[in-house]
Amino acid sequence: MTTKSGLTAKLRRIFLGKAFIIIVGFLILYTLCGFFLAPYLVRHYVPQIAQDLLQREAQIGKVNFNPFLFTL
Repeated sequence: MTTKSGLTAKLRRIFLGKAFIIIVGFLILYTLCGFFLAPYLVRHYVPQIAQDLLQREAQIGKVNFNPFLFTL
């Protein structure tokens, strides 16, 4: 049976482990890029691409992207 201090030590070792910190860092980076960088890039580059490829003028209003639900 694990004691309370043994359980605390195991949890501390897990939460301070390199793999856990890398996974959490990646999740935070993914979240920030999905909510902030992706909408900016869509608003900035889609009108230019539409103008270059389709020879049409395009305008984009509000852009929302949810990286967890993959909705745009």
